[in-house]
Amino acid sequence: MIGRAIVPSDGRVDAAPVVLVSEALWADWFDRDPDALGRTIRVGERSFDLVGVMPSGLGFTESHEVWTALRPAATGGERL
Repeated sequence: MIGRAIVPSDGRVDAAPVVLVSEALWADWFDRDPDALGRTIRVGERSFDLVGVMPSGLGFTESHEVWTALRPAATGGERL
């Protein structure tokens, strides 16, 4: 909808943590403000840079509100 999708480089251990949010969450938290992109938001105990908003109506967005990149564990473990 706005911003960008998660790209492969977002999954690097040394990459800044990024997040996509649902259109509903964007409307609720940010009143649909496009300037919300680039802000840092907290999800649980972690901070993420908001890089994009997923449009509603994709089928899987109704039950999810936040997406992050899969990353290998900092200890070199496998991805989950």
